[in-house]
Amino acid sequence: MRETDELMWENWYAHRDDLLLSPSALRLLRYNPATYYKHYVLEEKEQLTGKHFDEGSLLHCMVLEPEELSNKFVNMGIATPSETILSCINYVLELCPQDPSLDYYDEEILSHLIKINKYQSLKDTKDGTGNSKRLKKILTENAQEYFKLHVENADKTIVDQESWDKCERKAKAILDDEKATWLLYPQDDKDEVRYELELNHRPDEYQFGIKGIMDCIKVSKKYKTVFVSDVKTTNKTIAEFTETIDKYDYWLQPVCYEVLAKSLMRGPAFDYDFVFHFIVVDKNNQVYNFKVSEESLEKWRKQLIQLVNHELSWHIEHRDFDLPYQFANNFVVL
Repeated sequence: MRETDELMWENWYAHRDDLLLSPSALRLLRYNPATYYKHYVLEEKEQLTGKHFDEGSLLHCMVLEPEELSNKFVNMGIATPSETILSCINYVLELCPQDPSLDYYDEEILSHLIKINKYQSLKDTKDGTGNSKRLKKILTENAQEYFKLHVENADKTIVDQESWDKCERKAKAILDDEKATWLLYPQDDKDEVRYELELNHRPDEYQFGIKGIMDCIKVSKKYKTVFVSDVKTTNKTIAEFTETIDKYDYWLQPVCYEVLAKSLMRGPAFDYDFVFHFIVVDKNNQVYNFKVSEESLEKWRKQLIQLVNHELSWHIEHRDFDLPYQFANNFVVL
């Protein structure tokens, strides 16, 4: 083991009582503790990127914070370049370029093409050199416009027209749903609504703290209820969404957010109820608001306590993050 890894572990272990666990961290711990160790102990966390994540963030912004749309996103209005061109552009972008002209980086592009072994069969002829032919393949009008947009909007997420249109349709479907808008927006001056609210709390019954960012939390004084809602998209139908609760550990969100919401239930709100909904828009842009029952919450509370107080504690005590808890302890039998 590297000396730096040992120092990272000792520092993390020394501050373990201050540990705050998000639903995504707990999900990782359940299925891939080795990656959990890499991300949260060694702090070698990889940034999740890709079209799927961009579309999810864009939809949330369109629905929950439309006033922030122009500050966070740019609709590039053009198609995403081909895979090879995109590979070259991303390589140059990693170099933190200042010049918005892609052809300024000829040498970098040619070097990257060698690395990925693309267009190397092109030779010098009377029609031009091999390098000029390779650059012509990359420096298309579309590619140059795409690169310029990224350099000039480095602090924003660039989304292609197809993704933008797709998210607009899904956002409209949610906003046209009366139940969804009731859950997401204030109905009178007695409703208090916050979006993307980040909280953390450690109840007495948990060995470690819980943290999370709630899409929407609505406090209704009229109904004496705290409504927490999470917007979800699925590439399946709404009829199939229930299958994903266990598959993707979505159950962690309502039970973790209940812990966080109840940390706010004091003073005049000490006796308020907690209600959680998944607001789901499916591949056909159908919308359904899945309410989580008290029976499900009760089951998931027990699972969360088991995960936090026993499974994570076992991994820490034994400093064993190679396999999930059940496998590391030989509990799984066919």
